[in-house]
Amino acid sequence: MLLYNIAQCHRMLGHVDEALIFYKNYRRRAPGAANREEIERRISELEAEQRVKQSKKAAEEREAAAAAETKAAADAEAKAAATPAPRADTTPAPSRPAPQLARGCAANQVPIPGGTFWMGDPDLDKNSKPVHKVTLSPFCMDKTEVTVTSFRACVQAGDCQPPSATVDWKDIKPEDKTKRSQFCTWGRGGLDKHPINCVDWNQASAYCESTGGRLPTETEWEYAARGNDARQYPWGNEPPDAKKLDVCGSECASMAKKRLDLTWTPLYSGDDGWPATAPVGSYPKGASPFGILDMAGNVWEWTADSFEAYSEAPATNPHRSGSTESPRVCRGGGWSSDAPALVRAALRGTNDPADRNSLLGFRCARGAKM
Repeated sequence: MLLYNIAQCHRMLGHVDEALIFYKNYRRRAPGAANREEIERRISELEAEQRVKQSKKAAEEREAAAAAETKAAADAEAKAAATPAPRADTTPAPSRPAPQLARGCAANQVPIPGGTFWMGDPDLDKNSKPVHKVTLSPFCMDKTEVTVTSFRACVQAGDCQPPSATVDWKDIKPEDKTKRSQFCTWGRGGLDKHPINCVDWNQASAYCESTGGRLPTETEWEYAARGNDARQYPWGNEPPDAKKLDVCGSECASMAKKRLDLTWTPLYSGDDGWPATAPVGSYPKGASPFGILDMAGNVWEWTADSFEAYSEAPATNPHRSGSTESPRVCRGGGWSSDAPALVRAALRGTNDPADRNSLLGFRCARGAKM
């Protein structure tokens, strides 16, 4: 009974790991003990408590990693701000924030004030029309896209399923699947700070829920990207260039020829430094009016909304839930985008919820219930 008594003492003192060790030793050495049923119950209870502690610890580590990434992005932004601009700044003034801010933002998130803006763009395709007035409550938005490091922590905590590290969508050809899958960031060395991609809508949603958040609605996404001054891009109305975002520049076109035997037309003549995905927060000059990074380029981003045509009627906190199989809206453009329109803040893309694409990742939000 010595082992049992020691286990009981550790349990009463809250020493979960130690209590488990002694209960299991007692069970092994006294398989026919009269209190066998009690021992099994104690072990089951302690193992459940141990899993809760491990999950909480993993969540804290995820938040710490995200906070470190945010700090690194902020340091890069401050350094860039201290560098004199080579020409006159024609970026529109940032949106004037409303006095009310979101509460309960995570360390890696930016509080976005509630406000009203005109959603859509008359110069884009029919999916981005008509322009209509939308009012939003305050919310929080991740400053950067979710990284491989953060997603790995979720997998290790048992809250997320490991990505397959392959692309997949309806009618994809086997040879295309092989070619495109080489750009998935999961399980490849040196890409920890890059955005996780090749995850479907349900995997992205599950990750955000594990952090206490959710995917942003497409309205929240657009407002966070452009504010209320109807700018074309997160940074303003200047055309995209290699200092502001990661899309297809000269480096991407060269890579496509060598690795894919494809001819891609670069969006700009410069080299943005990354032929595919880039570490999140690498382009502080491309920040949105609220200081959010990578809202254009790097990877397209899942939103919570199903794709439906816009209405002209004003709306407040709109959310289009759709069915489980409804196509979902994606925003922002990706690392292979080759036309300025693809990275405009109001452009709407769509993917089926089961799609996995090396051009597609996500970020999380918190705020008003949907």
